[in-house]
Amino acid sequence: MFKKISLLLVFLPFILTGCGNQTITTNTTTTSNTITTSSNSVTIQNFAFTPQELTVTAGTTVTWTNNDNMIHTIVSQNLFESKILNKGDKFSFTFTTLGEFDYICDIHPSIKGKIIVK
Repeated sequence: MFKKISLLLVFLPFILTGCGNQTITTNTTTTSNTITTSSNSVTIQNFAFTPQELTVTAGTTVTWTNNDNMIHTIVSQNLFESKILNKGDKFSFTFTTLGEFDYICDIHPSIKGKIIVK
């Protein structure tokens, strides 16, 4: 009995190390504060857009998801304006024109982001 318990204690850390590990691979490259990603999504959390700056190609649809407990909006002057987003709500917009597009949360104007379309 003691031998079985000793063996269990020796191998337990190795068994536990293999449990629950997951590898998640995304196609993301980072250059300074600009993130180019294949997921084309922005989260709103802790009163910030993440990533704050996202580079996409023309024709890409970007989706924002509000993960905050507060309401937010996504507004880019003369381009798009979301409805009020509650926690869990999403807003999507397809970028067809090349350029740099700044946006804010109209309710909390200090929350800013930028989409760069190449």
